[in-house]
Amino acid sequence: MNTKNRSRIYALIAAICFASNAIMNFPPAVVAVMFVMDGSRSSLADIPFAFFTVVLFFLAITLVLQKPKAVFVAVIPCILYDIYCLVTDFCIGNFFWGVATSVFAAMVFSSISGKSDLKTIWFLPALFVLIASIVELSQFVFFLKYDLTFKYLSNYVLLFLAYFFAGLWLKSIVPPKAHSPSNRTSAQANTTAAQFKQYKDLLDSGAITEEEFQAKKKEKLGL
Repeated sequence: MNTKNRSRIYALIAAICFASNAIMNFPPAVVAVMFVMDGSRSSLADIPFAFFTVVLFFLAITLVLQKPKAVFVAVIPCILYDIYCLVTDFCIGNFFWGVATSVFAAMVFSSISGKSDLKTIWFLPALFVLIASIVELSQFVFFLKYDLTFKYLSNYVLLFLAYFFAGLWLKSIVPPKAHSPSNRTSAQANTTAAQFKQYKDLLDSGAITEEEFQAKKKEKLGL
């Protein structure tokens, strides 16, 4: 399987995971918004969650299309939602959710600019999602909220897989850095200098004559 096909599969799996997470959260989000609109619930705290659910659908679509710029645009509202969660409920879990989203956005931006091959950092968003999930699930278990543990477990697994395969997709679409012409020129100069030193040592030891040394030097210099 070539790189193009692999990247397409990675993007598709990530999109399915993001969309599945959004589908799971969509019904309760809609119900919450309806409660707010008809006055049954005075708090507007559920509106951002409903907005975040819609954004996940958009993010899934951009991944299917494999458009890094569109993915970056879709991730920005996710960062805003994470900031909202941190401001309204600052905790370790929300902090790592925000870090995961921010790192992913930075990786997408790097893939657009082509400044990084992402070979060593592609897994970081998934890692931070895993940390956030463990922190929140541990809190649920500690406070004996087993119903919430099972309720959110599938969401956390889907988000972990989504960021994992999205990271693989970014890694596969960014070509590795090529050596710049200046680096190649410098390497060639170092090799030539080393050969000159070798010929000079042979001359000093009497293994070659002065004429042979000069001939080798002209050959390397292209004279």
